[in-house]
Amino acid sequence: MSNRKSPASAIFQILILWFIGLTAAMQFAKFSLTFSVLRDAYPEAGTSLGLIVSIIGLVGIIFGLWASAFVSRFGFKRLLIYALILGAACSLYQSYLPDLTPMLISRVVEGLSHLVIVVAAPTMISRFSPEKLTGATMTLWSTFFGVAFTITSWIGLPFQEAYGIDAFLQVHAAAMIGLAVIAFFVIPELEIKQAATQKLNLKDLIKTHFDVYSSPYVSAPAFGWLFYTLTYVSLLTILPDLFTPETSAFYLGLLPIVSIGASMFCGVFLLTKFHAVSVAIFGFIGAAISIGFLITGIEIELVAISIFIMLGVIQSANFASIPALNKDVKDLANANGAVAQMGNLGNTTGTPILLSVLVFTGLNGLILLITLTYMCGALAHFLLAKKRASMQ
Repeated sequence: MSNRKSPASAIFQILILWFIGLTAAMQFAKFSLTFSVLRDAYPEAGTSLGLIVSIIGLVGIIFGLWASAFVSRFGFKRLLIYALILGAACSLYQSYLPDLTPMLISRVVEGLSHLVIVVAAPTMISRFSPEKLTGATMTLWSTFFGVAFTITSWIGLPFQEAYGIDAFLQVHAAAMIGLAVIAFFVIPELEIKQAATQKLNLKDLIKTHFDVYSSPYVSAPAFGWLFYTLTYVSLLTILPDLFTPETSAFYLGLLPIVSIGASMFCGVFLLTKFHAVSVAIFGFIGAAISIGFLITGIEIELVAISIFIMLGVIQSANFASIPALNKDVKDLANANGAVAQMGNLGNTTGTPILLSVLVFTGLNGLILLITLTYMCGALAHFLLAKKRASMQ
């Protein structure tokens, strides 16, 4: 049975899934952007306080493909709703600012909620989308992280400052519960053939990892996403210190918006003219060239805008490559699980790596490392494309 719906109903369902994605991204943003509040709440935590933000990423690294097997086995809609309820419960509990250890445990649990959402929702979007709109809808999904951080920064932080972090977290919980109710009534179950045969024992999960990362179709979006995530959050962390103090805050808010705008342009125009993988390669090469402008003396703020335009192109094209390369629902779920896994690896390791390089080698070493990272992203997509061509 086809999962394609009429364009109007499909677009409505896709928008609901995108809003669900926003609440999942806010599971990161709600503590990343309120870190100073956490520091005041847990003065004895020291460097371990960073785990409150990063431990969700560690969950994704370990269980990324486990989540894809799990949702395929037990049902996309059912587990999406359970994940929303679980995430809401975690936010509600965290609003009471429990001791550090219980807080960290709640973040681990929340990491499972986040992981199920970012595997199930994009898989459902790609299957519900009218074929001609798949590139555009996956582009929309690709913006969920940037949009969530922007909303949290512009609306959530003023709300938190006015009413407290407890009310801020309770609103997030209410949003997840509300979307769970809406999803129950408007999101259909995604059918997958032979779902009952999906196994979850350790031996089969190890085999799944081998099968996924040896497939040039399923693994390509994940490898591309790794090289993207190694720099995206890292640059947002590092660049403000390199900007002039008077413009730092302005450009920090502008860069994610520039990236989102480039993503939407890519989805509306480039992906209707060219294959998603070709656009992703173009984006990586463009980003590598952009970072190289720093050695010419161009203002770093302008270089940053150029880089984030290219990152927006990569973001859109890389997500669009998932349904472009994979048609089977199981492959789509595995591809999204691998993207979650590699994305969490990049987000978790990127900032400490780039900061270390900047401290020990200076700006030139940082430029070289980022350039090599983007060229590796282009090369990974190129080599996997050649392998796919040789298999046909």
